[in-house]
Amino acid sequence: MNNDEEQSTVKTRAKEKLRRDLGSVIENALADPKTVEIMLNADGRLWQERLGEKMQCIGTMSASRAESVIKTIAGFHGKEITRFKPTLEGELPLDGSRFAGQLPPVVHAPTFAIRKKSSIHLFAG
Repeated sequence: MNNDEEQSTVKTRAKEKLRRDLGSVIENALADPKTVEIMLNADGRLWQERLGEKMQCIGTMSASRAESVIKTIAGFHGKEITRFKPTLEGELPLDGSRFAGQLPPVVHAPTFAIRKKSSIHLFAG
């Protein structure tokens, strides 16, 4: 196996781990074309903002699982997130959505926000 194949395998495994850690609630929200943003608050509650609707709580996530999500995304992009560098900004490897994550001590518990790319095209006539 050459280096490119190894990197591809590592990235594929990281995406599989990320899907497992995100869980079906977030996967379903990501698949929803009306989803604008998905957020995890420090209290562990997950929120979904849908186009033209109020934000709704769609579930919960443990702090350890949230930390795993953030660290997996950091690793995917060759970055490290630590107590001394507790914030991460980049793309969600699954679909290219914007991702921002924070770990203690800048927050009480891990938090993140996933801002989806617009899937609705507006045309001016």
